[in-house]
Amino acid sequence: MTMKAKDEAAGTGAGKAARRLPVRPSFDGSCALHNYMHEQFAQEVARLSEQDALGRAGEDAYAAVGFTRHRQNHIRLLRRERVARRIAWLRCEREAAAQAARMSPGKVIEELHARGIERFDDLVERNAAGVVCVRDLSSCLPVEIGIGALKLAHQAFGIKSPIGS
Repeated sequence: MTMKAKDEAAGTGAGKAARRLPVRPSFDGSCALHNYMHEQFAQEVARLSEQDALGRAGEDAYAAVGFTRHRQNHIRLLRRERVARRIAWLRCEREAAAQAARMSPGKVIEELHARGIERFDDLVERNAAGVVCVRDLSSCLPVEIGIGALKLAHQAFGIKSPIGS
């Protein structure tokens, strides 16, 4: 029996079409991780500095979410690509919120005017059910300006906001 015939009989070679695994879309860290404990760990570590995350504080965060304390396991979890991207996203989000908190209302309004947003209606839209939603202006508006505008709306109109409520 030839090598090709053996491969075809075994179902492994060129005789059978190669199975392809579905391509996973790339993960940018903007949505929560599927594993609840990994997500909780990422949120705990995002509050720490990078140096603290590698040390005792990172180990404490690992144990705080329910994992068994071990000297190196938290570092292994930190090195997983999806967890690392989620932590980076959460840190970036926290920094943008901190910048927005330091920004005066006048500066927020000035930045909105500079980008052509003159009225509150330009920031929001109403869907078919009548629910008011914030428009996606991420392509033309820095995150900290958007957060600052939402905080202003929260203070001025009493609109509920998950940011800095």
